[in-house]
Amino acid sequence: MASMAPVAILMLALLSIQQLSIQAMPFPQIKVPCHVMPGFEVMKLQHVGQHYRMHRHGNENIDRLFNITEDGVLQTKEKLNDYADNLFNIVVEQFLNDNSWKDSFSIYISDSQQDLAFSSKVFYGNVAENQPAGTQVVVNAFMSACYMCKDVNYQLVGAGSEKFRLVYEGQSVKLFTADVLDREIQPEYIFTVTASLSSESVTSELTISIMDVNDNAPIFDREFYEVTIPEVSPADAQVVQVQASDADAGENARITYQTDNNDMTFSVHPDTGSVIIGGPLHPKEYAFTVFAHDHGDPWLESTTTVYITVTPVDQHLKFSSIFEPGPVILGRKTEKLPDMEAMINEEVPSGTVVAEVATAVNGQSGDKFVMNKPLNPRFHVNYFTGEILVTGKLNHTEHPIEEVYVEITQDFNKPNKPTPKTIKVLITVEAAVSGIQEVSKASKRVRRASNPVFDEAKYEGSVPEVDGLNKPQVFTPETILTVHATGNPNDITYSISPSLYQSDFEIGTQSGVLKTRQPLDREEEGDGKGQVRQFQVIARNSYGTTSVDVLVNVEDVNDNAPKFPYSPYVGHFEEHTGPGESVMTIDAVDLDDPNVDRNAKLVYSIVTNSLTPESRNIFTINSDTALIKTNVGNLDRETTPVYFITVQAIDGYGLSGTVTATIYVDDINDNAPEFPQEQYYTTVSENLAVDSSVYSVKAFDRDEGINSYSITSGNIGNKFKVDVDLQSGTGIIKIQSPLDFEEPDQKQFRLVVEVFDGENSDSTQVLITVLDDNDEPPLFQKDSYQISVYEDYPLNVEITSVQATDRDSSAKFSSIGYYIPAGQDDGSFFSVGIETGIVKAVKQLDREPYEDPKMIKSNYIFKITAVDNRDGPYYEAHNTATTTMTIDLIDVNDNPPEFLLNYQPVVMENTPAPEFVVQISVIDRDKPEQGPFTFSVDNSNGILDYFSFNPVQNTDDQADVFSRVMFDREETPYYYMAIVMADNGDLTGTQTLTIKIGDENDNPPAAATKEISLYTYKGQIPESYIGEVYAEDADEVKGDDIKYTMVDKKSRYFIVESDTGQIIILENTPAGEYEFNVEVDEAPWNPVTCTVKVKVNDVPEEAVFSSGSVRFKITAEEFISGKPSLMDEFKNLLVTIVGAKWENIDVFSVQNAADEEGSCDVRWSAHGSPYYRPEKMNTQILINKDLIEASLGIEIGMVPIDMCLDEGICESSCTNYFSVSTTPTVVDAGADTFAGVTTRLEARCVCGAKIAPRGPCASNPCYNGGTCYDTPSGYSCECSPQFEGPNCEETAISISSGGFAWFETLAQCEQTRTSVEFLTERPNGVLLYNGPIMKMPADYPDDFMAIVLVDGLPKLYLNLGSGTMTLEIPGSPRLNDKKWHLLEVVRASQYVEFIVDHCQSATRSEDASSTSSDEDSCKTTGRTPNNHKFLNVNTPLQVGGLDRSSDFSYDHFDYFDLPALRSVSPDFDGCIKNIIQDGKVYDLATPARESNSGPGCIHTDQNCFIGDKYVCSYGTCIAEVDSYFCICDPGWGGLNCDIELPSFDFGLDSYVHYDLNQELVTDAFTSNFHLMIGTTQEETGSLWHIESKDGVEYITIRVVDGYITVQYNLGDPGKEYYLNMDNYTVNDGNYHTIQLQRYGNFFQLKADGGGGARTVEATQGVFTQFVPDSTSLVIGAKILTSGSSVTEDYTGCAKDARINNKYIGFDDEIDGTKAEAFNVDEGCDICLLNPCLPPLLCIATPSFYYCSCPIGFILKNGDCVEEGDTEYVVGAALLSFEALIAILICIFVILILILAFVVYKRRQNQQKNKGLVFDVDHDDDLQENIVVYDDEGGGEEDYDGYDINTLRKPIEPEVESPLTAKKRPPPVEETPRGRAAPPPGGELPDIGDFLDKRQNDADDDPEAPPYDTLRMYNYEGEGSTAGSLSSLNTSGSGESEQNFDYLKDFGAPFKKLADMYGEGESEDD
Repeated sequence: MASMAPVAILMLALLSIQQLSIQAMPFPQIKVPCHVMPGFEVMKLQHVGQHYRMHRHGNENIDRLFNITEDGVLQTKEKLNDYADNLFNIVVEQFLNDNSWKDSFSIYISDSQQDLAFSSKVFYGNVAENQPAGTQVVVNAFMSACYMCKDVNYQLVGAGSEKFRLVYEGQSVKLFTADVLDREIQPEYIFTVTASLSSESVTSELTISIMDVNDNAPIFDREFYEVTIPEVSPADAQVVQVQASDADAGENARITYQTDNNDMTFSVHPDTGSVIIGGPLHPKEYAFTVFAHDHGDPWLESTTTVYITVTPVDQHLKFSSIFEPGPVILGRKTEKLPDMEAMINEEVPSGTVVAEVATAVNGQSGDKFVMNKPLNPRFHVNYFTGEILVTGKLNHTEHPIEEVYVEITQDFNKPNKPTPKTIKVLITVEAAVSGIQEVSKASKRVRRASNPVFDEAKYEGSVPEVDGLNKPQVFTPETILTVHATGNPNDITYSISPSLYQSDFEIGTQSGVLKTRQPLDREEEGDGKGQVRQFQVIARNSYGTTSVDVLVNVEDVNDNAPKFPYSPYVGHFEEHTGPGESVMTIDAVDLDDPNVDRNAKLVYSIVTNSLTPESRNIFTINSDTALIKTNVGNLDRETTPVYFITVQAIDGYGLSGTVTATIYVDDINDNAPEFPQEQYYTTVSENLAVDSSVYSVKAFDRDEGINSYSITSGNIGNKFKVDVDLQSGTGIIKIQSPLDFEEPDQKQFRLVVEVFDGENSDSTQVLITVLDDNDEPPLFQKDSYQISVYEDYPLNVEITSVQATDRDSSAKFSSIGYYIPAGQDDGSFFSVGIETGIVKAVKQLDREPYEDPKMIKSNYIFKITAVDNRDGPYYEAHNTATTTMTIDLIDVNDNPPEFLLNYQPVVMENTPAPEFVVQISVIDRDKPEQGPFTFSVDNSNGILDYFSFNPVQNTDDQADVFSRVMFDREETPYYYMAIVMADNGDLTGTQTLTIKIGDENDNPPAAATKEISLYTYKGQIPESYIGEVYAEDADEVKGDDIKYTMVDKKSRYFIVESDTGQIIILENTPAGEYEFNVEVDEAPWNPVTCTVKVKVNDVPEEAVFSSGSVRFKITAEEFISGKPSLMDEFKNLLVTIVGAKWENIDVFSVQNAADEEGSCDVRWSAHGSPYYRPEKMNTQILINKDLIEASLGIEIGMVPIDMCLDEGICESSCTNYFSVSTTPTVVDAGADTFAGVTTRLEARCVCGAKIAPRGPCASNPCYNGGTCYDTPSGYSCECSPQFEGPNCEETAISISSGGFAWFETLAQCEQTRTSVEFLTERPNGVLLYNGPIMKMPADYPDDFMAIVLVDGLPKLYLNLGSGTMTLEIPGSPRLNDKKWHLLEVVRASQYVEFIVDHCQSATRSEDASSTSSDEDSCKTTGRTPNNHKFLNVNTPLQVGGLDRSSDFSYDHFDYFDLPALRSVSPDFDGCIKNIIQDGKVYDLATPARESNSGPGCIHTDQNCFIGDKYVCSYGTCIAEVDSYFCICDPGWGGLNCDIELPSFDFGLDSYVHYDLNQELVTDAFTSNFHLMIGTTQEETGSLWHIESKDGVEYITIRVVDGYITVQYNLGDPGKEYYLNMDNYTVNDGNYHTIQLQRYGNFFQLKADGGGGARTVEATQGVFTQFVPDSTSLVIGAKILTSGSSVTEDYTGCAKDARINNKYIGFDDEIDGTKAEAFNVDEGCDICLLNPCLPPLLCIATPSFYYCSCPIGFILKNGDCVEEGDTEYVVGAALLSFEALIAILICIFVILILILAFVVYKRRQNQQKNKGLVFDVDHDDDLQENIVVYDDEGGGEEDYDGYDINTLRKPIEPEVESPLTAKKRPPPVEETPRGRAAPPPGGELPDIGDFLDKRQNDADDDPEAPPYDTLRMYNYEGEGSTAGSLSSLNTSGSGESEQNFDYLKDFGAPFKKLADMYGEGESEDD
C-alpha cells in the first residue's frame, strides 16, 4: 500500500494540472452578428445528451440571451443589438445515463454589419394561389443575412424555384412569384436560401404555403340520381344521398346542399346531402334540382337532378300505421342476421302479408322495423309489427325472387339504443295457377265468343229535366230504356260505369231496365255531365265482360231566368257628339235551350234611364241586339262625366233579369288650363342635390289628362327643370345643375313656368330665393406654419396664431373654430384658441425629453384643424381644413452632464484587488459645446476606500473605476459612488453609480418557512403554479445541482417540481389551511427541510364585483413582504376607514400594474351582511388618502382604478371592461407569497352604455326583487308595480333640505345625453354634481359637471379639463313651481346643448320650404373651451345636493367662486326622478352614501295609491302633486292598466288601416308610437307607416332582416333619414315592444324598454314639425296609392298599438279611432310553434314568453322532475329493512340525548338567572333581560319584551328617517325618511361566514342550478356590468337596500342581529 502512495500523489498532481490547464485554456470562440433574430441557431452540440445544463461565467445575462433546445441546439432568446461587442463565456454540461461531460466556448457578439448570418434559421411565407406573377410573398420575419452589405448574392435552391424570384431591396430580401401558382397542384414549396459574400456563405430554410382561393366549384359524383320508392314510404325516410366534392380547402371546400323543391315533399340535408321524405307521397315521378355550394367568397355552386318514381299501393294501405313517426336510415353500419325465406303467388292482392320479421327474430318490445336500402317498391314493412305486405303488382317472369332488407332498430329519440340489426328476406314469387291450359288461337276465339253480346251497338233515350221552379215534393223514377245482351240470362248481370253516373241512374242487374235514380237538372252547374248524359252499361258473365254506350238526353224545361254574367258592364262615348252614337252592347245569358220553344228567346229594354234637364231619355237600346246608343246630342263631360242605366232582359215566358250599366263620357280638349295664382314664392338651399324637388305647381284644367310644363324664362344657367307627376298632373320644379349662393347671379331666380295641354297654355311666375348653406370649407392662410422658440418658453403665453377664412356668406357658416385633433403626442403640449387661433404651450416644452441622452427632440409637429359653423349644433354640416404647425426648439442649457449609459457594473465577490470595474462616459443633453466637463467624487460615504476613480487621460468625458479591496457580497451587496459632473456653464449635476457585488454560492441554505396566501374565485382554481419553495440562503444564486423532494406523504392537493422547486396546486382545491415539508438538497451543502404553509380562501362572485380598488406606487412584491406586511397594515386601516370587521375584509388581488412600472393594483371587498358598495369604499380611501400614505409610507397613485381617466386613452368614447380569471396571479417574495384572484381592467374605446347587450339572468340584472326570465333575446324582468325602470329600478328619490345621495359615476362617451327630472318649490339647489370632492393631486383631472337651480332658473356648469363653461337659459320660466320638469345635457365632443322640457315651449313656424324657431325659452348651446372633449370623472354622482361634511371640500375650484353655486348647494328640497345616461336608468333605491333622502317622491306618491292599492296595476303611475295618470306596461291597457290586451295574427297580405281621432295628431312637435310584435320572419315588413296629407312628410317603422329601422322625412326637400337599431334583433318569435319617441327632429327608438343596444337616437334634418293625415296610418304593410296593392306585408303576431300612450286597437272603434283590418285575425299564440326545447314548456305572458318546467316540476340534469322526487337519492334503494330499523333507532337515541341536554341547559340557565323576572312590563328597559343568547333556543322567555308589530315590516322598517317608501301607501304626514348605514369602525358581528359556507355547499353541488356560466362584465364605473359594478346589485346586494336598524326595536333577543346588520351608535352618540 505504501508503494501505491507516490502513484496516487502523481495521479492527483496530473489531474490538477489537467484541470488547471482546462481552466486556463481560452474558450473556442463563436462569432454571432448582433442583428440576428430570436431563435437563431448558434451551434449544434457535438454530443447528444438526455438533458443539458448551461453554466454562466460571471455574466447574469447569459440565461436571458441563450437557451438549449431538447435536441442540443444552442440558440438565441432575444435580440442582441444591445450587446454588440460583448463576449460571453458559456459552459454547457450534458448528461447521458450516469455520465456527463462539458462543452466550453465563447460567444462574441459582433457589431459588424458585414457579417453574414440569417436572422432566422427557418423562414415561413405564404401567398394566395392564382395571383399574377410579381405578387409579393408574405414572409414571417425580416429575411436578411447582412444589414449593411451591398454585394450579397441570394439564391433560391429547390424544386419549383423557377416559380419564384428573390429581390434584394434595402436591407432585406423580398420574395415575389414568377408564375401563377395553383394550390391544387402543389400546396407547399420548401427551399434553401443561400446568401454568399466573397468566399463566405450561409443558408436558411424557407417554407412557402400556397393559400387557397375559391376557384373550384363543387362537383357531383353523378349527373343525375334515379330511385323508385313505394307510395307508403314513411316521412323522415332517407331516399338517396347525393354527394359532391370540392378540390379547394377549408371553408372554400365546405359544401352545403339545398333544393329548389318548395312543396316540402322532399328536402335535402344541408350537410350530408341526404334526400328525405317530408310528407305524404302520390304515385307519380318527382324531379327536382339539388344545388351544392361551397362557403368561399364569393361562393360557387353546381347542380344535379334527382328523379324519384313513386309506385302506387292499394287505398287501404294508405291508412295503415306507416305514417307513424320513425326513421329510415339508409346505408349505415348494422349487425347482419341470417336470411329469412318466404313464398307467395304472383296474383295475391295488395295488402297480403308475406312474412313477419318480428316473429322470425324474436322481436322484443320496443323494436321498430324499417326497410333498408335498396328499397323494394313492391313491398312495405310495417314500422311497429315487422309485417311485410304486398304493395305492388308481382310478376313471376320479371322478378321470380324478390329481396327485402329489413332493419330492426329502436325509437329514433331513444338514447343509448343498441346497434341496428339487418335481415334479408328472400321471397319466391310463384306463377299464377289457372284451370285453363294454354290453347290455340282458335280456342281463344271460342273463349271470346262466350262473352255477353248486346243486341244494339248503342242505346239512346230521353227524359225531361225537373222543373227548377216547381220541384215535386216526392220523386218518382222514370223508365228510360232497356238493354239486352245474348247469353244465359241467369249468368248475365248489368252495371253502370263510370260510377259518376250511378247517382243519376240505376239499372236492373238482371232485367237491364234503365231508370232515373234522382231528379235531373239539365242546367246544373259544376257536375260536368251536360244535357246529354253518356256512360256505359257493362254486361258480365262467367266468361268475361262486354260494354255498350248509352246516351240519355235530358229534355229542357223553361226554369231559368236570363242573367248578365259578365259584370261590370261599362260603356263610353265622346262628349259633344250627336244623337245615335253607339255606346255599348249588353248580352244576357239564358241557360235554357234556345231550340225549345221560346225558352231562351230574349227581349231587351231600359227600365231606368238617365234623363236630360228636359226629362228626355239620354239612351236607347235595341230590343233584339241589346245595342245601346245615345238618344240626345251635345252632352258635356265636365257637367256630367258618368251615367248609370238599368237594362232588363226577358224570355218568351216572362222570366227576366236586370243589370246596371255604367256609361262614361269621354273627354275632348275643350277647356284651357289655368294657374290659380299669378306668382309663387319659395326658398331653396344652395346644397340641394341635383334632381331634388324644389317646388310644385299645378294648373287647373277641367279636361282630363296630363298637361306638360316648361320654364320659358328666368332660368339663368339652366339651374332648374320641370318634371310632371303622371299621377297627380303636378309640375315639379327640380334642380338641374348645382347651385352656388356665393355666385352673384344665383341668389334669386324668377322663373316663368308655362303649362300646355296640346292646344291651350297658361303661365305663372315662381320666385325662388337661394339660401346660403355651409358648403365651403375653411381655408388656412398658410398650408403650414413654422416658428422657433426657446425650450423653456413660458406656459399659457402666445407663441403664434393661425388664421383661416370661409367663402360662405352667412356669418353663422363662416364662423371659424380651431382645435388640435386628439391622438397627437406633440399636439398634447399645446392649445389653440377656439375663436382666436392663438397657439399656446400648456405643458412644459423640452428639447431633451428622452431617456436616451443622445436623443433630442428638435421640434414639435402637430396638426391644427379649422372648422366652420363654429357654434352650430353637432347634427348640422361642418366643414374642416387642416394645417401643419412646426415649433422648432432653441436649446437652453438646462441639463447638467450625465452618464452616457445606464451603467450597472458587477464585481464578483472574493476577487483580489485591483479589479477593473467600469469605464464611464459623460454626455450633456444640451448642445455639444457645453464641454469640457469636470469630474469629482463625493466621498462623504467613504467610497474611495473601496474604489479608485481615475479620469482617462487626454479626454474630458471618461473615467475608469477599479476596486481597491476584496468584497464579500453577504456583508455588503451594493456600493454607491456619487459622481459630481459640471459643464462649462457651471451647471452641475450628481449621478450615483451603483456597483453590485456579484454573488458566488459560498453559503449553505437553511431551513425556512414559506407562507402562501391564496384566494380562489368562486372556489374554482385550475392546476396552477403558486410559488417556489423557500430556503433561507445568504447567497443570491442557487447551486447548479439542486433538488426538491416532499418528505411527508404525498399531498392530496399539491405537487412540488423536483428541479425547480415550483409548488403546484391541483384543480379545485377546497378552501382550508395546508402544511407540508420539502427537502432542499443543494450541492455541495447538506440537505435542509423547509416548511410550506398554504391558506386557501374562497372569494364569492359578489365580492369581486363589489370590490374597491387602489393603485399604490410600489411593487406587488414590496407590498406583500414582511411581518407585518404593508398589505396587513392596509387591511388594518380598512377596518377603521371602511367600518367592517377585520375578518370581513378580503384583500384578494394584488397585481403589478401592467401599464405603470413600479406600481401595483390592489382590490378588496368588505361586508357586513351585504357587501359594501365600491363607490362608498373608494370614497373613504380618498377621504383618508393622507392618513394611508403616512401610515404605510407609500404614495397612492389612483383610487379607484380607472383605465379611462386619462383624456388621451381614446379618441372617442371610453368604457372600462372588467374581467376575472380563475387562474391566480402569483406574487412571490421569498418567504411570503400572495396568489390572488386575477382581474383585468381594460379600456375599450366604445360607449359601453349604448352597446351593452341584454345578457342572461345569470348576470342578476333585475333590481329590487324583480323576477328574471331568460328569453331568446336575453333576460326580461317582471317587477313589482311600484318599480318603474326597465330592470325594476327605483326611478325616484326624495331629498329634503341639506340632503344628498350618491350613485355610480357618469359614463364617459363622446356623444352622450344626460337627463334628469325634478319637482320642487325651492328656487335654489344642486340637482346633479359629478366631479372632484376634495383637493386632488396635480396630475388628476379636475373635470366636473353640475346642474343647479338658481332663482328657479336652470344652470349648467361643465368642465372637461380645459376650462369651465357656464350655460344659462334666461328666457326659461321659473321651474320651482312644484311640477315635474326635465333637463337634458346633450354633448357631442365639445358641443353642448342644455334643454328644458324637450323645448316644447319654443315658438316655431314652418311652411313647405322653410322653418324657423325661437328656442330662447327652453334651450341654449355652447362649446367647452380649449381641446378636451371627455368628462373624465371617477367619483360618485351626487344627487339633490352636495355632501358638505368635513371630509369633503369643493371651494378650491375656481367655479365655486360663483356666489350662486356656493349659496344654492345645500338648499334643494323636493323630488328627483328618471336620471338617465345614454339609455341607462339609474336605480335610486340604494345610494352608496346619503343624508335626508328616501325612495319615491313624498310629494306625489300618495296620488298613486287608493288605500293600500297601487292605482296602476300593470303600469307606471305618473303623478303630479294633485293628479296622476297611468302608462301601462306592454300588453296591458285600461284606465288602471288592469286589462290584458288581445293579440292579433297578421297573415299574408294583411294590414290594419286607421281613421284616427283628430286629437291624436294635433301636436306637430311631438310623436309617440308604440307597437308590440312577435315574428320569426327575416324579410322586410312594414310595421307602421303614417304620412302627411300630401305624402311628402312621413314616418315608417320597418323590420328588415330581423332589425328595426325607422325611415322618415319631416319636410327637408329631397332628403331621407334613417334610424337603425343594428345590434338587436326582434325576429326570434318572442314579443318585442317597439317605441318611437319624437320631439321635433330628435328621434329616439327603443326596443323592449331601451337601454344599451336597445336604444338608438339621432337628431337629423332641419324641419321639426309633422302633422299626419288622420287617415294615413297603416300597420302591417305598405299600401300603394291605388289601395289595391299590398307590399312589405308583415307576418306574425302584433298587439298593443298606441299613439301618445292611447290604445288604438286593431279591429274596432276606440275613443273615436276606427281600425279596419284586412286578413288580420284576433288571437295569436307566440307559443304555438313550441319554441322551447323539450322537456321545457313555453310559458306566455302578456309581453313575452319564457321556457320552464311544468308547475310542480324542476329542471335537473336536463330533465323536469317532480319537486321532492327521490330519483336522485343515491343508495336509498340499497338499504335493507334491518338497516332502516337500525338507523331509526340511532335517530331516536340521538333525539333523547338532545332533549336531555336541552333540559339540563335550561335548568342550568334558570339557576344562573334565578331572581330575574321574565314577565316583562312593556315599559321596562329591555336591556335588563339577561339571557345567554349563544345557546341553542336561548331567549324564548322574553317573547313579550318587544313589539310584534315591528316584525310585520321587515322589508321597510320604521326607523328614524324623514322619508317614506312608495312601496306601500305613504302615511298622511309628509315626513321624509332616511336610510341608516353601518358606522365606520363599528363592531359588526357577522352571520356572513355561516351563509357563505351554505352558499359554497350549494355552489359545489354540480346538480344544483343555477349552472355556472363564463361571463365578462363591461362597466363604466367601478365594478359594474355596463356602467358600474354596483349595477350588479339586486335586492339583496346593496348596503342600503335592507335597513336592519329596526332590529334594535325588537328587544334584547335581537341585539346580536341588530349589531350585525344595524347601524349601531356612533361615538358622538
